[in-house]
Amino acid sequence: MHLRHSSNDWVLLQGKRTRLTPLGMATFNRYIRRHANAVLLYSDHKVSVPGHSHTLLKPAWSLDLVRASGYPGEVLAIRADALAHALHGQPASGIYELMLYLATRYRNEQFVHIPQVLWHTSTSCREFRQRELNPHILEQHLRHMRVEAQLSCDDHHYLHVHPTLPASPPRVSIIIPTRNMLHYLEPCIDSILANATYPDVEIIVVDNQSDDPATLRYLDKIACNSYVKVLRYPHPFNYSAINNFAAEHATGKILCLLNNDTAVITTDWLERLVAQLLQPGVGVVGAKLLYANHTVQHAGDAVGVAGCAAHMHVGLEADAPGYMGRAILTQDVSAVTGACLLTHTALYRQLGGLNAKHLAVAFNDVDYCLRVREAQYKVMMVPHARLYHYESVSRGGAKTPEKKQRMKQELNYMHQRWQHQLKQDPFYHPHMNKRLADFTPASRFWPWN
Repeated sequence: MHLRHSSNDWVLLQGKRTRLTPLGMATFNRYIRRHANAVLLYSDHKVSVPGHSHTLLKPAWSLDLVRASGYPGEVLAIRADALAHALHGQPASGIYELMLYLATRYRNEQFVHIPQVLWHTSTSCREFRQRELNPHILEQHLRHMRVEAQLSCDDHHYLHVHPTLPASPPRVSIIIPTRNMLHYLEPCIDSILANATYPDVEIIVVDNQSDDPATLRYLDKIACNSYVKVLRYPHPFNYSAINNFAAEHATGKILCLLNNDTAVITTDWLERLVAQLLQPGVGVVGAKLLYANHTVQHAGDAVGVAGCAAHMHVGLEADAPGYMGRAILTQDVSAVTGACLLTHTALYRQLGGLNAKHLAVAFNDVDYCLRVREAQYKVMMVPHARLYHYESVSRGGAKTPEKKQRMKQELNYMHQRWQHQLKQDPFYHPHMNKRLADFTPASRFWPWN
């Protein structure tokens, strides 16, 4: 089939067991007219197999997620000149190879998602991955893009790309703000030191007016460790200002903002995170965080949900794939939590760090990630790096009238500053639940629309 717009011919590629919805062709045409610079368009679709059917509501283009799952699927509208260039007169091995080839030659914004169900298939997602995802094709693609990485395949037939570190990886400065709470701080630091396989780390503990004698003795003790630096911040609590203060004293090329109520699980957590951060165009990476019961506390944030932002995949079992495998796959997200956030020191300083003026406590991590994306850098979630997180136990919730007022002011600031971004997260479908980032359909979503 061909779709025509202006001087550009478009080709609609369809898998054998797919069929367009009645409005499918017209909708593809409409989006072609709307996106003059597009090179590839893909849409949501419905899978119907014996005894089961479900709708796949897809995110915007994320190359890492495409590599892992091929999620755009087997109905694609591709500009004819781009397709001809990709084929070189030879048949491609499949849609997966075509997508990866085009990704090496065109910008992310030229791959356009249509948030509507435009086709149906009787091929399950697992069957599609088994048939299409070829590690040899992925290896060729990575070589072409000069990405040094190791590949693995899991039981769900997802492909995982694990970038490798350079021979001399940059120093990482781990910033841990704290006030008392020794029963969290000590296990946190012990877990870092016990899993210190990364070759160049400094730990900066920022003491915000601790007055517990046991905590003070511990801080004096760890200050003697060559890996640890203890700074004193004798001012009222301001999470943003504390991290900015520590960043001024950091000697690493990479900053790791880390809560004191976390504990390392995977020994190579820093290797995984830093290797992803060093990929071209990446400005922030975040880890997968688990509750003590080994369920997910954080696997990326969706913005415009729950009033401002919400953690995705909360409550899933640690190894569960989640919606479209997104709880276990490296991918673009709009934001990650500051409980474990890595960024380039130079970029952090260039952007002015966390917003200490308007966001002293809440949403400063989301705001920073949105500013990073505004500066045309990617924010990535790396699920292979895992830590426990006990979520704000060290500072409590917004229970007093003063804290509630502060929370209201910070929320208002976010809505004023990021009005457009909070309307729709590109990586969380517009037809999904906006009360929680749980990937369930919104109450007024009809999949045949």
